[in-house]
Amino acid sequence: FCIILFDKKKCNEKDKVLIYGADEKIRGLTNQIDPEFDKTIHIDDLIINFISTPCHTKNHIVYDITTNNTKYSCLFTGDCLFLGGVGKFFEGTANQMYDSLLRIINNLDPEETYVFSGHDYTLPNYCFVYDLLTNNEYKTESLYTDLKEILPSKLEIESILYNLKQLKENQEISIPVLLSKEIETNPFLSTTNKHKSDHQKKLGIELISLLRTLKNNFK
Repeated sequence: FCIILFDKKKCNEKDKVLIYGADEKIRGLTNQIDPEFDKTIHIDDLIINFISTPCHTKNHIVYDITTNNTKYSCLFTGDCLFLGGVGKFFEGTANQMYDSLLRIINNLDPEETYVFSGHDYTLPNYCFVYDLLTNNEYKTESLYTDLKEILPSKLEIESILYNLKQLKENQEISIPVLLSKEIETNPFLSTTNKHKSDHQKKLGIELISLLRTLKNNFK
């Protein structure tokens, strides 16, 4: 399985494998899928569900993989969803990211889904969340009051950062984590989890846009 990510077209054309993807530009692509119609495929014991998540790239999809013999599934999110954050909006909008994240939450059981992101940016992502909680400069933002409502507690983020730094010292990675945990602590996901009406959705999209802008400028 591959996702086209600009210079990351790393699929090996010499390998005799099936390569599924939504973009015909994927090198070595053998099976092009349309996630609007191709919802699921079966390969041996694997059940692979495709979820359309345009924004980072216009044809971005995520793969939810499980079997009949386990209640848990593995969600491979590429550059859509990271632990503590989301990907940059290279070919999409905040509205698309909002809908993509909501589609993930609505199609999966958060208590039974482990998130495997395409990169381990977890530590810098949660450093950004901690900065949101502690840096008074953000108080000048017009949506600051609404933003504060969706952020996790400072104590919770301090605990996450402590654990992440321990993992880094031991040269271990932070991936995977349960989707339910990410919904509680990832502010991007929180925008979709806590806003349901049309007015609240509009606010959620504005918050995602603000969060992405602030994250882009975070050092």
